[in-house]
Amino acid sequence: VMNVCQTTVMESAWEREQDVTVHGWIYGLHDGIVRDLDVDVADPEATEATRSKAVGRVFDRVDS
Repeated sequence: VMNVCQTTVMESAWEREQDVTVHGWIYGLHDGIVRDLDVDVADPEATEATRSKAVGRVFDRVDS
């Protein structure tokens, strides 16, 4: 999600104030299921907060 948000296509769309949202989904090769990662970015100002939230969730899973 963060890599897509940093592309010139997304940055340009947001600069033009287009209503674009990047959604985080992942495809499991082992079972063929698409999972929602509950990560959505609708504007460039939200990218850092989203990154922090995602990293925190990873550490929560590791700690449990």
